[in-house]
Amino acid sequence: MGAERHDTLPGWGPATSGQMPVPGVPRADAERLARRGYRLLDRLGAGGMGEVWRARHLGLDRLVAIKRMRGDHPESSDRLVREARALARIRHPSIVQVFDVLVDDGEAPYLVMELLHGADLARVIALDRALPEIRAVRLMLGVLSGLDAAHRHGIVHGDVKPDNILLAADDTGVERAVLLDFGLAHAVEPDRGQTSSLAGTPDFMSPEQVVGQVVGPASDQWSACVTLYSLVTGRAPFARTSLPALFDAIRGAPLSYPRDAEMDPRLFAILARGTRKAPAERHADLGELCDALSTWLRSRSVKPEPRP
Repeated sequence: MGAERHDTLPGWGPATSGQMPVPGVPRADAERLARRGYRLLDRLGAGGMGEVWRARHLGLDRLVAIKRMRGDHPESSDRLVREARALARIRHPSIVQVFDVLVDDGEAPYLVMELLHGADLARVIALDRALPEIRAVRLMLGVLSGLDAAHRHGIVHGDVKPDNILLAADDTGVERAVLLDFGLAHAVEPDRGQTSSLAGTPDFMSPEQVVGQVVGPASDQWSACVTLYSLVTGRAPFARTSLPALFDAIRGAPLSYPRDAEMDPRLFAILARGTRKAPAERHADLGELCDALSTWLRSRSVKPEPRP
C-alpha cells in the first residue's frame, strides 16, 4: 500500500478556478473519484473502518454516499469488496443498496451506496427513551426480512444493533428501517458459518461471538432480538458495569422480563427464544421469527406489512 495522503484540495478533483471550497476532502481521493465520474461534496462521518462522504454521480446527476475503507488492513478491504459485491445482488428496501465498488491496485477500495436521510434507532431511542412495542416490531420486521434475504445469499451481518439501523423515509414519506454497515459481514457456507474473532458491539454480541465459536445466521437472530428488546425498553438487556460482567451475562444469564417497561409477555416469549444460549434452540431461521412477530401483531389487531 502506498502512503496515504492527507493534503486537501479546495474543492473536488483537479483544482480549477471558480470551484466552491470543500473542507477536509483529501486530494488523492478527490482526484481518483473525479476520474471515475464522482464529485465529492462533503464528509458525512468517520469511524474505525473508514470515512463516508456525500458525492454526486456526474453521469446520472444523482447524490450517493461513498465509503472509503482504511488502507492499512488490505485483508479486511479485500473481504469487504467481496461482501459488497454479494450485497449488490440483494434488492431489498431494508438493506442499504450498493451501487458500485471502485478498486484500484494498491489503493483502498470505495463503496458507492444509496444516500439515505434520517436518524439511526440508537439516536431515536435516546431521545424518546423507548418506542411503542407495535411500532418497534413493525420496524424490525422490515430489518429481519432484509437480513433473511442476506442469509439466503450466504451473508451474515455480524453487527446488528440500533446504531446500524437508519430510520428513513422514501419519496412518498413512508417510514422504513434500513440496515447499514456490513463492514463486519462475512460469507458463510450452508450449515458452517465462520469462526468469530470477537468483532461486534459488546451489548449486542451473541454468546458464540463472545466465546469465539462458529458464527452463522443464528447470531444475527440473537442480535436482532436484543435490538428489538432495547427499542421497546430503552436499554440493552444484558448491560453490565464492566466488559467481563457483560460477557458473563451474555454467556449465562437468561433474558429477563423488563419490570421497568411495558412489554407484552407473548412478545417477550418470542424474544426469549431468539436469545437462547444455544443457536440450535432459537427460532429455526429468521423466516420463523418473522412469522411469530407477524402473528403477534395480528393478535394486537395490527396488519403486518407485506414482506418484500
